[in-house]
Parts: sequence; C-alpha cells; structure tokens
Amino acid sequence: MNTKTILITLLLGISSSALCQQGLITCKTQSNPDNTISIYVNSLAKADYTIKIVFSSLSGYTSNSMMNSNVFLGIAHPGEMELIKFKRDNGAANFAFQYRYYFFPGRFFQRTPDTGFKYLLPATVTSQLRVTMISSTVSPLSRALKTEYRGTAFVYKPGDTICAARAGVVYDCSDTVKVGEKTETILNRNRNRIYIEHRDGTIGIYGVLAPIKLLVKPGDEIFPGQPLAVFTVESPKMMVLFSTLYLEEKKLLSENAPDNNAYFTYMPTHFWASENEPSSILETQKKYNVQHPKEIVAAEMTKKEKKKMGF
Repeated sequence: MNTKTILITLLLGISSSALCQQGLITCKTQSNPDNTISIYVNSLAKADYTIKIVFSSLSGYTSNSMMNSNVFLGIAHPGEMELIKFKRDNGAANFAFQYRYYFFPGRFFQRTPDTGFKYLLPATVTSQLRVTMISSTVSPLSRALKTEYRGTAFVYKPGDTICAARAGVVYDCSDTVKVGEKTETILNRNRNRIYIEHRDGTIGIYGVLAPIKLLVKPGDEIFPGQPLAVFTVESPKMMVLFSTLYLEEKKLLSENAPDNNAYFTYMPTHFWASENEPSSILETQKKYNVQHPKEIVAAEMTKKEKKKMGF
C-alpha cells in the first residue's frame, strides 16, 4: 500500500498569519485492526476549520463520506478527531492511497447563509460612527471573489472602542502595527486585525487602519457588543473595515483556484441602525448613533447564556 500525507498550508489573503503557523493543522493516516483506514486531523486552532482533502490516487478503498470521486470536505474542531474512514475492497486488484490537504477558517456552506441577519454597529452604546467609502483600489480582490461588495468602512474617534458586531470565537488578531495608515483606504494585509468565526461558521473581519490595544486574544468566546480593542492614539485613518465572508462548497469542490481567496464569498452585511431601520446596508457618508438592543445581542445566545447575561 502506498500511503503519503502532504501538508499544504494555504496563505489566505485575508488571514495569512493564522494559517502560516507551523503545525497549526495536521492530518495523519491510521491503519485499523479491521482493515479499514482512517484519516485523523489534529487542530491547534482556536476555532473550526474546513479541511479539503484531494486524492491524487485512490483505488481499492471506498467511503460514503466522499464529496465526489477524489475530494473530501470536513470540519476540524479544536483537538484531534477522525475525519474519514475507508473500507478495503478485498476483491480489488490494486490498492493506492495518496492525498494532499488544505485548510481554511470557518465552516463550508452548501447554500448561502442568512444574509438578513442583523449585526450590531461595532462600537459602544451612545457612540456615533460615520460610514465612509472604501477605495476602488480594492477591486482586484473583489474581482477574485467575483463580487463588487467590499465591506463597510466605519470612522472612529481617538479613545473609541471597537465592539463585536456578532457572537463568535476569535481565531486570530493582531495589534502589532503601531503606525496608522495615511493613504487611501484599501484592503491589504499589513494592518491590525481581528478575525472572528461567527457561530454559524461565517467569518467576520475587522481590518483596523490605526494603532489599537487589543482586549481579546485567540480562543476568546465573544458576544455582540463586547469590547474587542481600543484606539490608543490619534491617527489619520481611525477606521475599521468590516466584512463578512463564507466558504462556498461549490467553489471548494472545483479545481484549485489560482487565488485561494476565490473559495470565499463576501456577504452584504445588514446592521441594526435604529427602530426605523432595523436591518439595512448602511449608507456612505452618513452618521449612525450606536445602540445595542437586547434582542439583537441575545439573538444567538443559549438559554443558559441569556440567564447569565440577565436577558
């Protein structure tokens, strides 16, 4: 039997640091006493990751978990778990078992997630946020994702707090960039950032264009309205670029894309703005007063969590 495991770490353009950690996620093959073969994954990540396994050679073994003839998609939770098991076909003439694997933050979706979900404005109550334009220089990334939607850009003031727009788990964050951006607003990788895996498996990205002090760390469970970071010094671009993305199963099952961002799809984000505008895509150059209605904060909470929070 020819068994070979190859780890390929893909640098996701929106979250390279979380994926380039040595040994973040590893897969191994195990032969079982009943002549089956299992592939196990060990994840040191703080949130769920989608695993894509591509078999370059697979004969003499079968599994009902395969998505098609040579691709398997699964979810790796933190820790070690069995991903897939293969039975041996004793009548087969040849036996071959060779694969490579890839991993991506979040959980993959067969259908579009709930696009009408109401997000909080990402600041403290009584604050005021202005929505501004995102530069057209971001268009190459938008083209790669086959969408014109680029996210929402919020303007803050010195000392303001960035708060969570939705519940989830922090899987990566950074406040190491100490110099604020002075040029036009673009989506690039070299900035402070907070990446959150929402409870439904979508990804929330907070790209910060100014120095901040983080109030959270990878692995923290966060709730809507919870402080994430504080703007520590005045900067020309005291802004947060907020975007929501999800992994699309159809794209993952296609041939390897030239840009790994192409596996993700941007979702237009609806924010709770006021009683008169309970769910809307915000208008640019307009100011919004931040509120945290209990029904929005508690939307994804369990009964135990609601009781603990006094809801």
